Amino acid sequence: TQPYLSTAMFCRCCLSLLFRYYSLRHGLLIGVVHRGGSLFPLLRRGGLLPRRGGLLSEGELKQVIGTLVDRKARRDAQQSKRTKRAKKRAKPCSLREVEVTVSQLGLGYVSDETIVFHYCSGKCTTSRKNYDLTLAFMKRSRLLTKYKKDKARHSPCCRPTAYEEDISFLDNFNKYHTIQEFSAKACGCI
Repeated sequence: TQPYLSTAMFCRCCLSLLFRYYSLRHGLLIGVVHRGGSLFPLLRRGGLLPRRGGLLSEGELKQVIGTLVDRKARRDAQQSKRTKRAKKRAKPCSLREVEVTVSQLGLGYVSDETIVFHYCSGKCTTSRKNYDLTLAFMKRSRLLTKYKKDKARHSPCCRPTAYEEDISFLDNFNKYHTIQEFSAKACGCI
């Protein structure tokens, strides 16, 4: 019975380590120590182990480990799909709009007048020049580390290339104001 006992203890340790890794990886609470210091009640509550006493057989251990591995594989596949969807959604630099009140512009005016604010948003990866590619490589290679305060950008930014005409509005104190160059008319990668 000695070889069986050492094999069983080894399997129990492996299962405990796997469960701890799985729990930490997926945010489960494992800080509670149960009678005898066993984590098996947690596994039983999660539906991974049958309700009976004693040690796990080799088949049961394989089933538990297989279940944990399958769950991780499914979670990784979902994460991969999520990442692919996020990359698909990255739109090129373009003009967008949002309807806001003048007070929501953050310029210090108090007015309930509603306006349409046009802004530029999107990626500029297709507009990258040799300069941008070289700078990105140099930053990755840490060749620019001696200039720590210098925050050089290695890709073009989506910015307004033209602005709409000045906008005038009446604030809540019946006073007219005019704002210049505040809403984008056209966008480009600069």
